[in-house]
Amino acid sequence: MALSHRVERIQEQVREEVSQMLATEVRDPGVGLVTVTRTKVTGDLSLARIYWTIIGDVGGRKKTAKELERGAGFVRH
Repeated sequence: MALSHRVERIQEQVREEVSQMLATEVRDPGVGLVTVTRTKVTGDLSLARIYWTIIGDVGGRKKTAKELERGAGFVRH
C-alpha cells in the first residue's frame, strides 16, 4: 500500500527532528556520532520507528547503542 503524501512528509519531519535532537540536545558523553537514516510512521501516525547507524569502533558502537536505549524516553517525549 502506498503511503500518503502527508505520512511521507511526517516521516521526513520526524527524521529531521530526531537527528537535530541527537546532535544538539542529548548531552550524554556516551553517545557517539549517530546518523538517523530513515523513519517509518504508521498510517494512523500512532507509531514511529527510527533507523540509525553509528560510526566508530565496535566498543564505541555498543556503548552508543546502549546509551541510545537508555535515552529513548527523552526522544519519545
